Amino acid sequence: KNVPELSFSPHCQCLRKCPEKFSSPNVLKKFFETFWELGDYSKQNALLRGLVKKSLPARARPRDGSGYRKTTIFSYFIPDGKEDIRVCKKFFLSSLKIGWSRLYGCLSKEEAFGIIDNRGKGPAWNKIDDTDVVNHIKSFPCYQSHYTRSDNKN
Repeated sequence: KNVPELSFSPHCQCLRKCPEKFSSPNVLKKFFETFWELGDYSKQNALLRGLVKKSLPARARPRDGSGYRKTTIFSYFIPDGKEDIRVCKKFFLSSLKIGWSRLYGCLSKEEAFGIIDNRGKGPAWNKIDDTDVVNHIKSFPCYQSHYTRSDNKN
């Protein structure tokens, strides 16, 4: 199966007009290429965590008296030279060609020294215990071979 190569094509039609904020379109293309050239999953996650800022809501207006539901607000930034430019979530995700689940998984794992990638570290779900294999082999009946007469007791 051929998988098409990731190509740079950010999409945004929001009121912020995110693509127009940048000095040139090459900045976004360079940002896209830099992210994917990192190669290492944990390095990419570190970059993502540095570009997304968490903050508390400015004001809470609970409607039914049960409390405010939203506890965290995410702000997305893309570097343009020396400054970081705030963009919408859709533009941020489309400019990097990643999904929300990848970003949310990166942001939800709070670690003091970065994110520890635990993919592939657990035991295989279909691994059979070695003692079960040995017991299964021993469960077969043992017969004396009739091909060699020197060792045959019959």
